[in-house]
Amino acid sequence: MLSSNDTVCASANAGTLHLTGYVGTIQGWEMSIDGGFNFLPLTNTTDSLVYNNLTITTIYRAIVKSGICNAAYSNADTITVDAVSNAGTISGAMAGCEGTNAGTLTLAGYAGTIQNWENSTDGITWTGLTNTTATQTYFNLVDTTGYRVIVQNGVCPADTSATASVIVYPKPVASFTADTVCLNNTTTFTNTSTIAGGFIQFNQWAFGDNNTSMSTNPTNLYTTAGTFTATLITTSNFSCMDTATVSVIVNALPPNTVSASGPLEFCAGDTLVLSAAIGGYDYLWNTADTTNSINVLTSGNYDVTLTDTLTGCTNASDIIAVTVFPTPLVFAGNDTTLSLGGSISINALGAGVVSWSWFPNTGLNSASIPNPLASPIVTTTYQLIGTDVNGCTDTDSLTLTVIADYNVTVSNLMTPNGDGYNDRWIVQNLENYPNTQVMVVNREGQVIFESSNYDNNWDGTNKFGKPLNDGTYYYVIQFDGSDKIYKGSITIIRDTDRGNQ
Repeated sequence: MLSSNDTVCASANAGTLHLTGYVGTIQGWEMSIDGGFNFLPLTNTTDSLVYNNLTITTIYRAIVKSGICNAAYSNADTITVDAVSNAGTISGAMAGCEGTNAGTLTLAGYAGTIQNWENSTDGITWTGLTNTTATQTYFNLVDTTGYRVIVQNGVCPADTSATASVIVYPKPVASFTADTVCLNNTTTFTNTSTIAGGFIQFNQWAFGDNNTSMSTNPTNLYTTAGTFTATLITTSNFSCMDTATVSVIVNALPPNTVSASGPLEFCAGDTLVLSAAIGGYDYLWNTADTTNSINVLTSGNYDVTLTDTLTGCTNASDIIAVTVFPTPLVFAGNDTTLSLGGSISINALGAGVVSWSWFPNTGLNSASIPNPLASPIVTTTYQLIGTDVNGCTDTDSLTLTVIADYNVTVSNLMTPNGDGYNDRWIVQNLENYPNTQVMVVNREGQVIFESSNYDNNWDGTNKFGKPLNDGTYYYVIQFDGSDKIYKGSITIIRDTDRGNQ
């Protein structure tokens, strides 16, 4: 019997096989390197066999013969040879900028099993990454980092790949300061950016007002006051970038305009208020007033000087010319009454008035003429505003009292022949008296139509919707909440040609 099987590493192995427990004489040894299909004889007739530096798995057996008996083979002893560990080659390392990089490293050409990936930023101290796959991702590295892989095949010693370095370029640190200035003064920007390695190649400025610059320490003239967000983008010689923003303050000059509470040309009796800007200002009007605003009652020229108490900036306003006009006179007319549903023409008067305005405009055919036709359905007080060429106004009013006198007009003829004309019975102004009872009867006193809120929709049919014969019928109209009653007759003629004979 041969000793037990063994596993060794290719090209760096040695051992001795021993045959024990045999009966007879050892005739020789054989070996196979194709899995036992073919054996080659070895010139060895001892009970031991030495092997060394095997490069491929090999099977050994001994041949023993006793006397005249047939020769016999010993059991086979397999020496499994593991290929030498090969850690392969790492690819995919891409240089990038500090904190803004990413990539995937790939191990190829390796033999064995990946034991782990390691990385190091100094090439001395290595850290295991607990990764046994053929790829390793990296992102947002802040320093140049080396990566290597440990591979072991079988019993062979582990192999370590060559280091693949991901070069990380330092990112510039963008920073700057900016002066605080008054409007119309130039702002100076001081670039205080730094970089740990390499140099800053480009400076891209955006001043927050659509102006830009590529200078190292630029200046900018802002055309408006306010707080602007200025931005500096620095780019290194390795194309690494950083951005800084600073709020730039441009103090406003005191406004040189004055606001008016109304037109600068106004009617006598009105008050005009001239006001300078409200804020941290000192005021001095040419009237000697030192307040923010003044009341103006007479014609003249007015101006004010403002001083910013914080910045010391001073500015004088433009001259404000004020003119006072006389006030026009308007007369809306005398109060009067009219029937509910009726109309009346208003005749207003005015001297120098060029535009008219009535309020409310409810019930008026026009609110912009002096003599509108008024048809209110409730008692209404109308206010009239008259305006002259200078924009001055005068106001007057009148009251139209509406009387519910149940004044309606009843049609006494219908021609419901479908020609779209006079096909329905019309009671004018009835819509202003809701819940009015209407009844129509024939000569025999039979009710052929009735309504508790008639809306001028009866087309000469009976209660069953059938057309009534030509002839005369009689109506009764009773108003809700009143003892007022209208009675009369209505004639229906369908054949209008016959009716015209």
